[in-house]
Parts: sequence; structure tokens; C-alpha cells
Amino acid sequence: MARFNFKKYKGIPKISSVIVLISFFMPFCVVKCNNMKVDNLTGINLCTGTSFNTSTQNEDDSFLAADEEASLTSNEEAATDDTDYMPPKVFALISLLLGIFAAVFAFMGDGVKRVQQGMIANLAGMIALIGLYVEMRTSEGNYEKGYIIIELSMGFFLAFLGFMIGFLFYFFLKRRENKAEANMNTVDDLIIQD
Repeated sequence: MARFNFKKYKGIPKISSVIVLISFFMPFCVVKCNNMKVDNLTGINLCTGTSFNTSTQNEDDSFLAADEEASLTSNEEAATDDTDYMPPKVFALISLLLGIFAAVFAFMGDGVKRVQQGMIANLAGMIALIGLYVEMRTSEGNYEKGYIIIELSMGFFLAFLGFMIGFLFYFFLKRRENKAEANMNTVDDLIIQD
């Protein structure tokens, strides 16, 4: 059975960390109000906090009103106050910072400390994204404008996948180094005994 050559594929953590960083500029979640899509928020939006449009009227929809004048006044009121504010999400900011750290560790080079630091940064990034998922689920609910639902989208899943690939690479590399070190110690013990 052929062994996997980690030295040949040492660019994997670099690529995965770049994927993580790029994914923060992609849509991380979709905000729905009263079951209608109202906005896409990127990972950067979640880190900094943002306003999003909660207007649920599309071009195809029309308000049913008894007379046209009442319809106009309700549309004007909706147009003036159809935004809501989402404060910065702490776990989004933590995962972005951990993505930056993972990229720094991946591009700084090899070494036992870099492997350990990269593995910890990627694992912590996955945990931070799980924390973000929980935080987003608790953000759902009734607001003044209606019932808001937050669905995760491609950017979130790419970031999680990037962290996971980086962690698994470093984990198996560390495991291989530990086995090689254990074999060296066994050989040294045999030499000492003779």
C-alpha cells in the first residue's frame, strides 16, 4: 500500500485557508421575512453588523387595498421604515480572525509548531462557525416587521469545509509525525539495549 506523501501536497492548507477567506466575501446567509427572501448577507456583513431590507413586496406583488389612496399611504410608510439592523455577530468575527491566523500559519512554512498552530486555528474556526450557526438560530423570531428567518448559504458551508480540510490535513500530518517519532524511539531503545 502506497503512503500518502504529505510533503507533495503541502499546498492543501494554503488553498483551504484562501477558500476560507474568500468565502467571507460570499453570501453567508439569506434573510427571509414572512417567508420571502429580503436580503443576502456576506460574512463580512455579519462581522461588522449591517442593515438589511425587510420589505417583502416584489415587483410582481401588489397590496390589496379598498381604494388606491389607502394603498399609496401604506406603501409610503413601508418605504420609509423597511430596514432592520443586525448587530455584529461575535462568532463570525472570531471565525474570520481564525481564518486569517490559519492562512498566516499555512504560508509561514513547515515545522512542528506551525502544524500544531494550524491544526488549532482550523479546529477553532470550525467551532466558531458552529457557534455562529447557533447564534444565527437564536436571532430568528418575531420582529416589528414580521417573522425573520435566517438560512445559511454557500459562503458559510465553504468556510466550514475550508477549515475542516485544513484541520484534517494538519491532524493526519501530526499523526504521521508522532508515529515516525515513536518508531525512532523504538529503534533508539533497541540500539541502547545491544
